[in-house]
Amino acid sequence: MSVRRRTGTGRANGTVKNSEKGSGLQRAMSGLSQSMFNLGASNHFHAAVIHKLVFLERKLDIETLREIVRERFAVNWKFRATVAEVGNGELEWRVNGDQELDLEWHIKSVNIPTRSGGEFADQQDINDYVSSFYGKSMDITRPLWLIHVINNARNAGPDGVSNGVIMVRS
Repeated sequence: MSVRRRTGTGRANGTVKNSEKGSGLQRAMSGLSQSMFNLGASNHFHAAVIHKLVFLERKLDIETLREIVRERFAVNWKFRATVAEVGNGELEWRVNGDQELDLEWHIKSVNIPTRSGGEFADQQDINDYVSSFYGKSMDITRPLWLIHVINNARNAGPDGVSNGVIMVRS
């Protein structure tokens, strides 16, 4: 599927217009977003980009993280937008302002496998977990982001002391 800039919908930075269907909004995809989407569609190694690994001194409670995301991230349209084909292979962002984010789906608490078979994951185990996402596409019927809180990390960060790890995929 190719992605082309939509004409007549405003600037590339995403002028918003009311949708004909429902109470949502539509935004033209920026040139960069379209390029990234095209790369993902044609290159499976680009399909799963891990943008961030956040190493924390202490573990973060998943319910606290979900509440932070609900209050601060979800107000940004991009965290609620899905990709929709509008004809002739053109894509745009669709935002449904009435729909509540499924934070249980987007933010997961995981214990990752360990090479040693032990209880705690180290830096190499985290690297293996992250690399397991390459070549796996994201579900385009949902907003394109995920957060995994890795529970079983111990002294796993580059600093040798991190016990909390968050992976952000978008």
